[in-house]
Amino acid sequence: PRLMNVMFDLAREVADAFHPDVIYERYSLFGNVGIRLGQRLRVPVLLEVNAPLVWEEARYRQLDNVDEARRVESDIWRSATRFLAISRALEQWALAAGVDPERIVRIPNGFDPTQFYPGGPARELPELLRRQTTVVGFIGSLKPWHGVDALLKALIPHPRIGCWIVGQGPERFRLEALASRWGLASRVVFEGSVPSESVRSYYQAMDLVAAPYELDTQVDFYFSPLKIVEAMATGKAVVAPRVGEIGEWLADGRGFTYPHGDIGELSRILGYLASRPDLRSLAGANAARWVRGTRSWNHTARTVLQWARKDTP
Repeated sequence: PRLMNVMFDLAREVADAFHPDVIYERYSLFGNVGIRLGQRLRVPVLLEVNAPLVWEEARYRQLDNVDEARRVESDIWRSATRFLAISRALEQWALAAGVDPERIVRIPNGFDPTQFYPGGPARELPELLRRQTTVVGFIGSLKPWHGVDALLKALIPHPRIGCWIVGQGPERFRLEALASRWGLASRVVFEGSVPSESVRSYYQAMDLVAAPYELDTQVDFYFSPLKIVEAMATGKAVVAPRVGEIGEWLADGRGFTYPHGDIGELSRILGYLASRPDLRSLAGANAARWVRGTRSWNHTARTVLQWARKDTP
């Protein structure tokens, strides 16, 4: 509460000088500054919600007084003029918390079209991967739910497929140990973190991109994965499980999906696509065309502004 009060005082000083017509806030744990400011100024508050943070914090980290935290979260969500959910699953979380369904708007995550686009220079492949006929890549933070271990296991039967894992996270050492144990060390490269402005060039160097999410199937997949839309925007074929809305994104020839948790099917798809550059190219082109028309940040901004104008007196 003390930190929120300090932040509120700072925000109030800015708002008193700026006189905003609307407040846009990305929800943070216990973050009620935007709501309080909107009530003080009597202007609408558009609250972007990317995750049920109380549940996430209690499950994956440590959170004291969970019941109180849930109450505060529900109060914040219900007080927003608009609850901007990045996924259909988060809409359901909002409804369960008592948010008025008329206030909920679904706006998926997007990508920067000036940074992610087909073609352009590609990153040079590491020496280890130049020996392989096909390179499948993963770009993202190495967290347990990203399922990179499933990707590694799916690669075991395919000695001519190399794997480029770009990113850092708590799973890295475990994944490196698995790659060694499963005999993959000679064809898997762990790159570590790279600057965001260079991510496109890494995608360009890959033949295929995997987003092999592995989650507790009892938990709603509430993500709107940036890594998938960014890979699609660069014209790359994506392979991912049918969880959340990913199946819809990659439908109609825009990518390749498999049942969640089915590593055997993931392995089969990787092996098949390794020999079909024509299908990879076609899916990548379809994906790039679709996301540029529906998922760019320009499109997102226009949608947000439309709702802001609608809610502004």
